[in-house]
Amino acid sequence: MIISARGSDLDKALGLGFGADDYISKPISMIELTARVHAAIRRATQYIPTENQSTPNTIHFKELSLDLNTFSVQVKDKNVQLTSKEFHILKLFMTNH
Repeated sequence: MIISARGSDLDKALGLGFGADDYISKPISMIELTARVHAAIRRATQYIPTENQSTPNTIHFKELSLDLNTFSVQVKDKNVQLTSKEFHILKLFMTNH
């Protein structure tokens, strides 16, 4: 989440493009800030499995493997660097193919 005095569309697009989940320009009300923080927490915890659910530690698809414990990705046994957002999108694709 980015909170900034700069509120142009370009600044917002750049902030979100660099990986921010949300961009808020000042001035901001405490009610809106609280609602956005709660929404961010809800998004972050929405996909966390409960203790009763069992999920594999590694997902494989052809030559691609995702290690869910270390958040690492390998293609043909070579490590690939991904952002957190890219990793989660790839995980979503691999679990719903």
